[in-house]
Amino acid sequence: MRRTHHALYTYLDSLCNTQDARIHAVHARGEALRPGMQVSGAEAALLAMLARLIGASRILEIGSFVGYSACRMAQALTPEGELITLESQ
Repeated sequence: MRRTHHALYTYLDSLCNTQDARIHAVHARGEALRPGMQVSGAEAALLAMLARLIGASRILEIGSFVGYSACRMAQALTPEGELITLESQ
């Protein structure tokens, strides 16, 4: 990644990294297991924003790794919402 893109990406990620301590711990666990494997804070925030914009009441995530993006999207669900995750071992 070029230096300018990296700086912009880092900045955007820092703006979106506002999750609570439990979700931060899930993200940290994923980074410890396999750095760079999971979505970034900016990507997770985008997924949650899209879910919130459409008023999602059901979300299916295929390939959840440690569940970081699932946690972020779950926060965007309607109160009666349902999140289903699938992960292969």
